[in-house]
Amino acid sequence: MDLKQYKYLVVCGDSFTQGHVMGEQASWAYWTAKKLGLELINLAIGGMANDWIYSKPILWFNQNKDKIKESICMVAWTDFGRQHTIYQPVVPTENDERWITNIHPGDLSETPPFDINSTDNIPNALKYMHKNREVLKPYFGSIIDALYKTVNSQMILREYLESVNIPFCFFDAVTYNKFTLDFENKIIKMINPTSSELNIDFLIDHNMDSCSDLLNQNISDYMFDEHYFDFEGQSIWGCYPKWENGSEKYEKGNFGHTNIEGAKVFADMIVSKFKNLYSIV
Repeated sequence: MDLKQYKYLVVCGDSFTQGHVMGEQASWAYWTAKKLGLELINLAIGGMANDWIYSKPILWFNQNKDKIKESICMVAWTDFGRQHTIYQPVVPTENDERWITNIHPGDLSETPPFDINSTDNIPNALKYMHKNREVLKPYFGSIIDALYKTVNSQMILREYLESVNIPFCFFDAVTYNKFTLDFENKIIKMINPTSSELNIDFLIDHNMDSCSDLLNQNISDYMFDEHYFDFEGQSIWGCYPKWENGSEKYEKGNFGHTNIEGAKVFADMIVSKFKNLYSIV
């Protein structure tokens, strides 16, 4: 692959790719583009879900078809549990505006990962979500359904990029989304903050045909080949805190995310893996 024929690096993801509170230089994408000598097109928005993230590069390429042959695409996936939703109050008021959000199975527990009693920066959508959690659970409370949505999103984007011959790579920013199938023990093995194993018999016994492709070893092998990078068997977020002084050195000033120094470290790793994948000298 001759890197000189490419001009744009199109990326998408969540706050890890956007740069969080420190801005673009705290994103791996900023330094990756610099190191590859490409113009950065950063489509990421903090807090978004994978069923939003996959669609933005496809939309951009369709709106900029003249740039397809000059583009490389990289996507940093977020926590697979996030499920894209739009909150629309039944009776609009000044303070209840239409709000794009995500529902995670963990948000529907009695003790959600946000302070429901806080009056500061807590949108009414989150408060109503918690208040009506018993109604929402059948629709957004399933871990396996959330995983299915992420795998489906990854499949659609990957097949699109391959169909138009755009060089690409994927990796995980927050949750380590890779999974392996263990047919002998009938489980899906995962590394994520919610569950380490999902029982295949449960899917079969409950006739969850919509998720049957997760049980296909060919799908797993296809999705998680050499185009799907990892960092010491982890996501970005799961990797650097394990290093000596990792959180203090690579996160300081940008809580829960890489700072500028951390972004540079991961850009080096991404560029090295990408050059090796496409035999770039």
